[in-house]
Amino acid sequence: MQKNSRNILNEFDSLIRSIKENDEVFSQKSIDTEWQRLYRKIEKPKKNIYKKLYFSLSIAAGLILLFAFSYFFLIKRDEIKRVSFETIAESFQGQGESTDITLIIDGKTVKTPKEKSTITYSKNGIVTVDDKKIDTKKALSDVIEASDDYNCVIVPKGKRINLTLSDGTKLYVNSRSRIIYPKIFAANVREVYIEGEAYFEVAHNKDAPFVVKTINLDVEVLGTVFNVSSYKELEKTTITLVEGSVKVTDHKKNDVKLKPSQSVEYTSGKLGEPEHIDVSLHTDWVSGYYIFNSTPLQEVLTKLSFYQDVNFECDLSVSNLMLSGKLDIRTDFDEILQNLSETAGVEFIPKGNGLMLVTCTKSASITNSN
Repeated sequence: MQKNSRNILNEFDSLIRSIKENDEVFSQKSIDTEWQRLYRKIEKPKKNIYKKLYFSLSIAAGLILLFAFSYFFLIKRDEIKRVSFETIAESFQGQGESTDITLIIDGKTVKTPKEKSTITYSKNGIVTVDDKKIDTKKALSDVIEASDDYNCVIVPKGKRINLTLSDGTKLYVNSRSRIIYPKIFAANVREVYIEGEAYFEVAHNKDAPFVVKTINLDVEVLGTVFNVSSYKELEKTTITLVEGSVKVTDHKKNDVKLKPSQSVEYTSGKLGEPEHIDVSLHTDWVSGYYIFNSTPLQEVLTKLSFYQDVNFECDLSVSNLMLSGKLDIRTDFDEILQNLSETAGVEFIPKGNGLMLVTCTKSASITNSN
């Protein structure tokens, strides 16, 4: 009997360790199956002399199981949602190679070659692209496997879109970005997933919080205006609040609340403290401008690469050069590089295959040597 009791408790302990150490995610069906299996072991008929002992064991085992499942549902459920979103995001992988703006809807794709497009969802899920209604019942092109419950828009280099969701929320989506969202939101929550950058004007709904999920953070609001920048290349996520209020939460459940004209960064695995800033530094891209203030040249060029099919390789002597200024990203790219070259004293050398080497100009080198 003692051996059997230890075996049952060991199984409970193994289940808890599996959840804690391996972050194992169970389906509801597997949970029910596990419960029934262990319950049958606990309730297996025994001799009368051991009834009281087994009754106590059943209570103890039940409490352990309750703790395990409580941990799973209360602590891990947010991870389940995130895993779900990341799984959905993976289903859209490989669709961002096109030079066209790509809308994936009902498992099919619609592409537009325009530099800037407008995509609008009505309350009942009717979709229009540049004022043209999309009939999703017809076979479109490039059929892929994706969740029918979610749509995705992919914005390549050099392009931007205006996106209106079914609840009336408006997004301005920057180059090199991807947004995943439901065709029609649920009644009690509105969730979207973003990689890249977008400016949000969230439609107010006190009964359905709006949650923006990035690879590192969740941003929760009821109705407000804010910017999310979450490019992998920049190795940081930045949330900037324009109007209203937002709560920013990382995966460790650390959270901060932002007031208007405040910004917070998540970098090196840590959520920072809110800082008062000039919001135009993070939002003027919506109007076609890139403003930077004491920003390393490498970061300036990385952001510029989102708008053109070019990658920059900075010499160590110039990569941390701090720049301040304002660029009109709608102007000719060669003109932008010329302005940077004259201002920063650097030279841009094409190396082929979309690569450009950035070094000090000869005059700057002579000046530095003196």
